[in-house]
Amino acid sequence: MNILIIVLIIISGLCRGLREIIQFRYNNFKQIFPKINDFWWNPALSWKNKYKDEDPTKGEKFLFSTTLFVFVTDAFHFLAFLEHLFIFTSMGLIILILLNNAIGIIIGYLLWMIFSLSNHIIIKFFNL
Repeated sequence: MNILIIVLIIISGLCRGLREIIQFRYNNFKQIFPKINDFWWNPALSWKNKYKDEDPTKGEKFLFSTTLFVFVTDAFHFLAFLEHLFIFTSMGLIILILLNNAIGIIIGYLLWMIFSLSNHIIIKFFNL
C-alpha cells in the first residue's frame, strides 16, 4: 500500500508539472510534440472548448461543461482532474492506514469536494 501511495503522489506531481508546462511553456511542449491537437492541449485556445461553438456568449457546450464536467473539455482541466484524483486518493489511503478502516477513502474524497468547492467559490467571487 505504501508503494501505491508514493506512485499516486508521483503521478499527481507529473500531472501538475505537465499542466504548468502547457500553461506557461506551450511553445516548448509543441516543439517536442509538433503534431498534437492544439485545440485540446493549448490553453490559449482550448479554454473555449467548454462553450457552444467555442463562444462564451452562447453558454455551455453541454450541461455542466463549465463546472462538473469541465475536465472533459481540454487537457488543462483533464490534467487538473487527474492531479486531484491521485493526490486525494493517496490522502484517503493514508487516512485508511491511520484509521485502519475504509472511512479513510471517503474522507479523502470529501476533502477533494471541499477543495473543489473552495476553488469554485473563489473563481465565482472574481467572476472568472
